Amino acid sequence: MIPIQQETIRKILNAIQHTKIILPALQRKFVWKRRKITDLFDSLLQGFPINTLMFWEVNDISKQKMEFYKFIDENYQEGVSTNCIYPHVNYNENMTIVIDGQQRLTSLLIGLHGSYTTTKGKNKMYLYLNLDAPLNNNVSEDYIDSTDSYYNFEFIAENKVDSLAKKGEHWIRISEAYSDGFNPATYLIKHELSDNTFACDTLQKLSSLLNNGILNVYKISDEDSLQKVLNIFVRTNSGGEILTKGNLLLSIITTNWAYSNGVNAREYVTGIVNDVNSLGYIVDENWVLSCILYILNKNIKLSVYNFDKNTSEQIYNNRDRISRSIKSTCKLLRLYGIFDKGLTTKLALLPIVYHFYNFDFEPKGYTQGGKILLKTGIYADMRKWLFRSIVTGFFADNTNDKLTKIQNIQAENIERGKDYFPTNDIISHYEMDLDSNVNDELIDEKIKTVKKNAFPMLNIIYSTTDDQRYLYNDMLYHIDHIHAKTSFEKNSDDNRYDTIPNLQLLTAEENLSKLYMTAKEWWNKKNEIEKEKYILPREIDLDITAFDNFYDKRRKMLCEILAKKLDAKKSKYYKDDNEEDNSCN
Repeated sequence: MIPIQQETIRKILNAIQHTKIILPALQRKFVWKRRKITDLFDSLLQGFPINTLMFWEVNDISKQKMEFYKFIDENYQEGVSTNCIYPHVNYNENMTIVIDGQQRLTSLLIGLHGSYTTTKGKNKMYLYLNLDAPLNNNVSEDYIDSTDSYYNFEFIAENKVDSLAKKGEHWIRISEAYSDGFNPATYLIKHELSDNTFACDTLQKLSSLLNNGILNVYKISDEDSLQKVLNIFVRTNSGGEILTKGNLLLSIITTNWAYSNGVNAREYVTGIVNDVNSLGYIVDENWVLSCILYILNKNIKLSVYNFDKNTSEQIYNNRDRISRSIKSTCKLLRLYGIFDKGLTTKLALLPIVYHFYNFDFEPKGYTQGGKILLKTGIYADMRKWLFRSIVTGFFADNTNDKLTKIQNIQAENIERGKDYFPTNDIISHYEMDLDSNVNDELIDEKIKTVKKNAFPMLNIIYSTTDDQRYLYNDMLYHIDHIHAKTSFEKNSDDNRYDTIPNLQLLTAEENLSKLYMTAKEWWNKKNEIEKEKYILPREIDLDITAFDNFYDKRRKMLCEILAKKLDAKKSKYYKDDNEEDNSCN
């Protein structure tokens, strides 16, 4: 890092006009309104600091695999003016890239060299300063604590300036005071303002500011990597709005898509996010970008190096297929009966998205009698992978390394056909995590999960089978104590009432209706058809006095179900389909 340096306003703006200072593609567009610009000039004239600018000095711009923008035209039009792409004419040229300060520098450019036109306005407005008096004549201690402007800067159309002059008001156009050869004394005499102390002091300060005013600049050297610069940009530009690497990378992709009939990468990715959210799963742009990198056989790290022009073109050329594969994965989750709260990690979905992308098909639903099979086939393999990764906490560490290896396994096996999802290959490679750990001890531990952490396990237990659908994704489900908490002693060390064998998933409406009933009263109101919706032992006594017997039987039942859903054949709880099942309705 190079220490903070001081540069004159004139020198910096001159470099911008000669395209020696430009903007990275990750910068957002200019958004300041007139009031923000006039406040900036007021702060400068009062001598207030306006925060340090941050520049990145690049010795050879051709080495940076990203696009760059020019500053917008100094004659700014709201909703019309845009940043043009810097063409890279001289590929080995030295450039200065603005990492922090775009809004301030653009405002100075407009105020000193250009004009401002509103969306509804037809006339250009130029920045003027009133020389008659300050906005606030009160210079007491109260004013010192005020955030109001002191000097009266305003954007005014030229025809209005004439009418103000006829009223006896004196306004000076800032670009005139900025021009070469401007002399404050000559101007004051010409406009009969030599006796106006405020005008004399203000014009002298303004001239000094425009000719000699300096800005503090923090410079990043060319030795710093683009990724490091991106990290700095995220920190310095967050402000009041959350700014993620995903936001910035989308700016880079959008720039690289500029040739493609106006398709906007941010809108494209946001569209996927909205589609996924509408299916009941909460994701953000970062997750979608990670999905995209994974299915394109790239490292999922959100790095600028992973989103070069070639990758951006790949995304553009396959954009429909990418979005379709992500939505197909979410549709499959709905067929499994898995909810957003049941997904302890959404990274486990990436290999499924990858498979849908490469074979471009959608999961069949239950319409017209075409019921998907979860006991065998590709959907069973996908479910086994998903459930095991959730239950074992597979992605708790070494996330990138694990996904890269799984990605390689999928790439190597992709030629085997669309009915092959390599769950067993993945498990074989990560035997200690995904197979050896899926044993009696793990199942016993998970069944002891307390209510506040229980939804993922209950969601797996209540997930769809070939014969029964327990949960519907458009419904809201609560975790219910089968035997109410109030039925147990408050000071008891026995917390079994708050663990999974005494918990179930009920719709919000049903949970509310059960509120004032004992478990036995609630169960006795159900007919045999209704009881098929619940996972409770057959012929069980739900009187609170028989809680020990109820708990043991239901614990064993749920252990067997969990073992089955995990395909945990090594567990004592695993029951073959041919074994007679007398455990539940």
